[in-house]
Amino acid sequence: MANNSGYPVHGITSGFEVYSPDGAYWTLTRGDTLGSLEWSNSFDLICAINHYSATGYSADTVGFGLAQIVGNGLPDGFDDTALSITIGPMSTGQIGKTICIDSAYYPPSGLWLWAGPAGSDEPLWGGPYCWAIEDFVNTTDVTVDVSYANPVPGSAASSVLPHAMVELWDKNLPHGPDSVLDTKWTNANGRCEFDSIVNLDQYDSTRQDIFFRVYSINYFAIAYDDFPSHGGQEHYWESAVHIDIPNGAFTTSVTVPSNDAGPFFLADKVVKSYNAWNSAAVGDEIHKTVKIVLKADTLVSEYVERGSEKLIFINDSTDNVGMWSDAFNEPILHHEYGHWIHWDKHFLKDTSIMRHWMDSVTIPSLAAKEGWCHFWSAYIMNDARRVEYWRNFQDSAWDDFETGLFTRPNKPLRSFNAMGTNNEGACAGILWDIYDAVADDTSSLSDYGSLSYPHHSDGIGDQLSLGIDPILDVFLDGEVNSRGILTMEEFWQVWFDPYSKNLYQQEMSDLFYEHGDSTKMGCCYGIRGNIDGDASEEIVITDLVHLIDYMFLGGLQPACHAEANVNGDTTSVSDIADLVYLIDYMFDYGPAPASCP
Repeated sequence: MANNSGYPVHGITSGFEVYSPDGAYWTLTRGDTLGSLEWSNSFDLICAINHYSATGYSADTVGFGLAQIVGNGLPDGFDDTALSITIGPMSTGQIGKTICIDSAYYPPSGLWLWAGPAGSDEPLWGGPYCWAIEDFVNTTDVTVDVSYANPVPGSAASSVLPHAMVELWDKNLPHGPDSVLDTKWTNANGRCEFDSIVNLDQYDSTRQDIFFRVYSINYFAIAYDDFPSHGGQEHYWESAVHIDIPNGAFTTSVTVPSNDAGPFFLADKVVKSYNAWNSAAVGDEIHKTVKIVLKADTLVSEYVERGSEKLIFINDSTDNVGMWSDAFNEPILHHEYGHWIHWDKHFLKDTSIMRHWMDSVTIPSLAAKEGWCHFWSAYIMNDARRVEYWRNFQDSAWDDFETGLFTRPNKPLRSFNAMGTNNEGACAGILWDIYDAVADDTSSLSDYGSLSYPHHSDGIGDQLSLGIDPILDVFLDGEVNSRGILTMEEFWQVWFDPYSKNLYQQEMSDLFYEHGDSTKMGCCYGIRGNIDGDASEEIVITDLVHLIDYMFLGGLQPACHAEANVNGDTTSVSDIADLVYLIDYMFDYGPAPASCP
C-alpha cells in the first residue's frame, strides 16, 4: 500500500478476488494485516476483514473495510506491505497450475475507494496478477537421539539405543487420524535422521506436530508382548508430541522410561550374543532374527518352540523364584540365546523336561545343555561370575564357574564344583576351565589331586587356556551315532577321537576329575610310554623323541605325565631313569613299561 495523495486516508473499502483459471484449489483463503502500521490506532472506528465463499474452490473474495474518527488513518507518504491474503494448504498436485488475484466488488458500494479530508479517490491497481504454482512446501530435517533408561546397578542412567526402528508420526487428532511420515533406523550411536519432512499440517495450515514411535526391533531381534501366533505385537513406545516444529532443522532427544525399557534392553543386549557367535563360529554364522517374548504369566525364562515359532521367552513377573522381572537380567538373556544357538546348530538337543537348578543332579544330556548355556552367558559377559539381580535390584544372586561357588539371597554359600557331568554347574565349569583366558597354577602337573584337596591354587585343577575355538569345533563338528553331541561324556569322546590336534590328555583328565567325573581319574591307558598321546596307544620313535625334546631341549610337555613315568616309580615324574627304561624297551629287548594305574 502506498499513499502519495498529499493527505491522510481516513477510510478504505477494497475487495480482492483470488481464483485459478486452470482449476487449482486449496483449503482456505484468509486476509490479515501486517507491517509497521498500528491498525488499531490508525483506523479506530472500523478495522474489518470479511471473507466471502473463501473455500479454495472457484473464486474467493476478501474485503478490507477501514475507517477512523480520531485515529491517524493511512498517513501521507506511507509505503509498506500492510495487508496480506494467505491461501492453503495446497496439495502438491496443484504444482504447475495458476493462481490469480484481482480487484473485486466489496459491499456496500461495490467500489474501490480511499476517502480523505478532500474527498475520495479510486486507487490505482493494475491487476489482475497471476502466478504459476511452484514447489512451495517448506521442509524440515528432523534428528532424534534415542536412548532407554537402564536401571542395572553400575550402569549409566540411560543407554543409547542402536540399530532400532523409529517411526516419525504426524499428530493430527482431533482433526483426523495420526499418520506415519517416515520410518528410519538409529545408527550405532542411537541417532535417527529424517530428511526433508514436509512441514505443513494437512488440516490447519500450520507447521507439523510430531511424535516418535520407537520399536524394540533391531537388525538382530524383535521383542514382542505375546507370542506372535497369539496376536502378539512388536513392542513400541511413543514419545511426547512436539508442537509446530520449525522449518529447516529440528533436533531433539527421547528416552524410553524404565517402566517400559525392558524390551529395548533385551533387543539391544542380544546383539552381543549375535555378534560374538558370528565372530567365533566362522562358517557357521547365524543370519536369523531372534524373537523375544517378554511376558508376565510365567515363573521362568526359557527357550521355547511352539509349532514353527522358535522364541526366547523372558519372565516379566514378580515371582517366588527370581522375585523380579528378568527384563534387565542380561546374563539370563545370553543363557537363553545359548539355547537358541544349540538348537539351531544341532548339538545338545536334549528334549527332556524336568526341574533343575545350579546344584541339582539331573541327567547327563540336560546337565550338558544347561552347562553350555551357563558357559555361553559367562563368555558373553566376559566374567566367570554371573550376577542376577532380584527384588527390584535390592538383592542379587551369583554363580562363579571358576571357583564352583554360588549363592542365593538368604541362603548359605554352596558349591557345584565337583558334582560331575550330571550337574549343569560342573559342566559349565569344565567348559569355562577349557576356555578361560588365564591358565591357573601349572605346578605339580604329575599329581592328579583329589576331590577333597585339589593340587591347584583355585581348587579346580585348571591347567588349560585354549579359548572358545576348540570348544566350538567339538560341538559343531562332532558326531556320535550320526547325530550331534548330547552329553559331556560324548564331548570327551569327540575331543580325543578324532579331534587330536589339541589332546591335552593330562590336563583334560585332571579337569574332568576335579569337577567330579571319577571315570577320568587318569589319562594313562594300558602300559605306559605313549608320551605323544597318539590315539592308537602305540609306543613308537615319536614317543622317544617327544620325551628327549621335553627333558633336554625345552620341548612340549608330555600329553600325559603318567605315560611319561615309564618305569612307574613312586616319584610320578619323568626323569633320566624313564628315558633309559624306554630306550632299553625299544632297542635292547628290555622289559615292557609299567602298567598304568
